[in-house]
Amino acid sequence: MSASPTPLRIILADDHPVVLMGAKMALAPYTIVAQAHTADELIEQLECTPCDILITDYSMPYGRFPDGLALTGYLKRHFAQVQVIVMTMLRHPSLLQALLHGGVCGIFDKRSPLGELVRAVQTVNKGRVYLSPSFAGILQARTLACAPDAAAQVNLTKREIEVVRLFVQGLSGRQIAGQLNRS
Repeated sequence: MSASPTPLRIILADDHPVVLMGAKMALAPYTIVAQAHTADELIEQLECTPCDILITDYSMPYGRFPDGLALTGYLKRHFAQVQVIVMTMLRHPSLLQALLHGGVCGIFDKRSPLGELVRAVQTVNKGRVYLSPSFAGILQARTLACAPDAAAQVNLTKREIEVVRLFVQGLSGRQIAGQLNRS
């Protein structure tokens, strides 16, 4: 008789109660072990409540870490074992790239259907980076805009565009190959 796997433990953090309630309802199949309304409350919860994934708002204006980059940096330094998914409505490509370079495992667009939040959790739980499709599009557009002459001269196949899309989402070459069933 084998033991059942440990349920995935999630902490939710957002300064808007209705967002917390919606996220909790969307994530009903998972165990929500704590909720927080401020960054300070979040840190207190992380210090005393073990979790696997943290889903946090980018900006919670009250407390020691009103800026999301400062908060995510602190979280990665002090709670490195926790996989972080950031929820935001901010669409600036530099911010999105900074979050990814800062070690967050996923970025969820609050404009997306709540079902996407479940997909984000599933993707991150598999060890892959999740990026909402809208954010992937923003980052892909920025990448193409940085080299307009090169982009105009290159015609990509549908398969090549898919590879670029997956790369922009943060997948490694090996993960892309696995997803596309290629060696």
